[in-house]
Amino acid sequence: MSEELNQITGQRLKLLYRETGISQRDLAEMIGRKETALSPIANGKAPLTARTAKLIHDVLPDYSVEYLTGESPYRNDREREIEEQAQKKHHGDMLDLGIGALADACGYIFTARATLVPQGEPLESGFQKLVPDTEMIVSRDGNTTVISREDMRRIQQEVCDFLDFKIQQAFKANGERG
Repeated sequence: MSEELNQITGQRLKLLYRETGISQRDLAEMIGRKETALSPIANGKAPLTARTAKLIHDVLPDYSVEYLTGESPYRNDREREIEEQAQKKHHGDMLDLGIGALADACGYIFTARATLVPQGEPLESGFQKLVPDTEMIVSRDGNTTVISREDMRRIQQEVCDFLDFKIQQAFKANGERG
């Protein structure tokens, strides 16, 4: 495992050189190390210690110690937050698809309608940033209504809670029999 970790940290160090345009010699000088100390690390032949990673982080704070040492796939907190937001959006999109499929199974037709709403502080021009707010138009048997995004999230949460409840009951029932 340590050889594999050495390869990962070496690749990340080389990537750092490419992304920042800093040479191995320059980085060594910046952190108070000899260039010959960084070369085996960059080539995956030696481990990158937490201490050296901390020195690098101190001069290049966009690279976290955890990323440099291979403990995290994210360069920094901002990159991690962006990925978490993307995952939340993905899960939200999947939930929307699931709710749409359930509604379809019940004979409803769901259609998304996006409207632009102001968000945040007013801009210098006096206007606020406009962001899309999706509503759902629901119809069945000639009747139509609109469900707000907030109400859709509540419905989704209720469906998730119900599903969790039913699955937990199944676990208990199977546990009692087995």
